[in-house]
Amino acid sequence: MLAFVLMLISHLWYPGWTIPFLRAAYNNWSADFGFSMRHVAQSIWPQRPVLIGRILTGITVIILGYEWNKASDKDSRRLYWASCLTLSVAPFLGFRIELEQLVVLI
Repeated sequence: MLAFVLMLISHLWYPGWTIPFLRAAYNNWSADFGFSMRHVAQSIWPQRPVLIGRILTGITVIILGYEWNKASDKDSRRLYWASCLTLSVAPFLGFRIELEQLVVLI
């Protein structure tokens, strides 16, 4: 509900923000900055970085799915563990991370 109210207020305050926001988000996704699993795999295994990157990303998604499934019926410590694990494996999932954002992962 709060997100809906904030989006409504933002549309009233600046009505044309959605298209520039989506354009900036797409440009940010396609820009080649920071590092991701593809960059790490390319520096370690230069022969097949895309295949190894996809395999490691798949393994990471399976592990995260397992942890979030187990966190749904456990106490708050398990939820905290799954949240921290999700933050720390963000580069393995393909999200680019810059040096300024590594503080969150620590």
